Amino acid sequence: MALCTQTNEQQDESEESRHVAQNLRSESSSVQDRFQHTQDANDNEKSPADQTHQEQKVEGQTPARCTGNPWRTAMIMSFFCIGGALVSMDSVIVSVALPTIANTLKMNSAEYSWIGSAYLLAGAATMPAWEPVSDSMGRKLVLVIGLTLFLLGSILAALANHPSLLIAGRTVQGIGEGAFTVMANVCFADLFSLTERGLYIAMYAGASCIGAALAPLIGAALTRGPGWRWCFWIALPFTAIALLLALVFLPFPLAKSPRLQDLLRIDIWGILLVTSCTILLLLGLQFGGIFLPWKSATVISLLSVGGVVLVVFICQLFWRRPARPLMPLHLFRDRTSVACLSISFSHGFTYLTVLYYVPLYMQLVLEIGLVRIGCLLLTTAVPTTIFTIVAALIIRKTGRYARVIQTSAAFMALALGLSITLPTYRSWPRLVLFQLILAVGIGPLFQAPLIGLQAAVSQDEAASAYAVAIFLRTIASTIGLVIGQVVISNGLKEKTSSLLAAGIPQDLVGRLQRDVSALEQFGELGSLGTQTQRAALKAAVTFALSRVWVVCTAVAAAGVVASLLIEDLPFSGDPPMEESESRS
Repeated sequence: MALCTQTNEQQDESEESRHVAQNLRSESSSVQDRFQHTQDANDNEKSPADQTHQEQKVEGQTPARCTGNPWRTAMIMSFFCIGGALVSMDSVIVSVALPTIANTLKMNSAEYSWIGSAYLLAGAATMPAWEPVSDSMGRKLVLVIGLTLFLLGSILAALANHPSLLIAGRTVQGIGEGAFTVMANVCFADLFSLTERGLYIAMYAGASCIGAALAPLIGAALTRGPGWRWCFWIALPFTAIALLLALVFLPFPLAKSPRLQDLLRIDIWGILLVTSCTILLLLGLQFGGIFLPWKSATVISLLSVGGVVLVVFICQLFWRRPARPLMPLHLFRDRTSVACLSISFSHGFTYLTVLYYVPLYMQLVLEIGLVRIGCLLLTTAVPTTIFTIVAALIIRKTGRYARVIQTSAAFMALALGLSITLPTYRSWPRLVLFQLILAVGIGPLFQAPLIGLQAAVSQDEAASAYAVAIFLRTIASTIGLVIGQVVISNGLKEKTSSLLAAGIPQDLVGRLQRDVSALEQFGELGSLGTQTQRAALKAAVTFALSRVWVVCTAVAAAGVVASLLIEDLPFSGDPPMEESESRS
């Protein structure tokens, strides 16, 4: 009887368990149905851009990940580091050889100025086009095109026997530089997960800093040795090595056959408007106050038309709603992403301006030789690389980037503020301390804002977000150099009477107001004459450069304010992908 009762109880429990399981399955099915219904509704409400990303994901065009093969990762990073150092060095190295080039090719003031500006302007103006084109044509193909253009531009510049040919060569180099720079950062989003991406961007940024810092040293050695043309010839073997590494090791197909619908999604109107706006505004800024008065019709027309084109570009984002907008509007709706983009602009404006004008201060005011300048700049480049990597490791370990960005932005503003006090004499402790503080600020801001921006957007939007950030940083660098020229010109105009009173030749004063580095064409400061003349010229150049530091400090302070708006967002889990799932 007891056994019978126990058996009946077990049967009742078993029957009850079956009923519970059936109820759970029914509830689970109901939840799944409701979830699927919600997903379908969300899909129907997606914007054209989101639908485009979803279509690409369904078609298996998700980003390729570079994992599981340390040797291949090392070769890929060697490619990016060589390319980054090369394009950074080329943006600075010509400034050292420019006086010799100007004397050889008999340049006038306008041609002298355009040798440096053509490179930056061409890169900034064409940069927005490369990321959307790479989505249709392939990442590797655009990188190869960029490096090939850089190679051809270097050859054209090295063979130039007329200023126009040299400017053309620098323009082609700049277009290639723009393609490489934006695609390098876009590829980091494709190749590495967010948690490890900061470290690789730090390596790339460190190589770029070292390339820019070594440029004066290499340029001086080549100009005094085999000749200024070797400042361009030297790029050829390194570009060839970079091309070989890209073709062999990048886990993307060389090219893919674009579909018509992919090409139609490219925001052609947006690219044309941004390119036109960039060229018009930069030309207006460069002409104004240097070659032409600010009130001249040419300057007013350039700035006015450029401003109108900018307004038209912003309006067409709301009016046309392109499927692949050049600057997605959602990037400007989140507080963290807006702050990260603002810091990228602030960082770009200040760091390249410092790298360009600090050597000028050392050479013209402190009368330091170019070789020693190259060695002194390593006190910025090496710590910058170290702090960049340390910041990446901290972010990778803690998952927090807001405090790193805020601290770095504050150090950058502090260093630029202290540089306003740089004197007309050699104050080594002050100069070295300024460079060390600057390294703490500049280094981490290469990759930390990009990580914050990436955390604020989805993985599908990472490439376009990176492209926007790098474009803003590059255009800010170009604007910073142009505004620096304008500020120095106006500062020297304020000192015109004191320079003439000291007996400085009027021809030299006029040339300095157009380009302060033109002083090198008149020999060393010691050959100008009396101690009074040298002191007056040093004081004028120091005063003009201090105004540049004031402008940079104001921009850096704005970056500090923007950094306070950043919040630490969790990194999205993005598991490694297979190469066969390569996006391009």
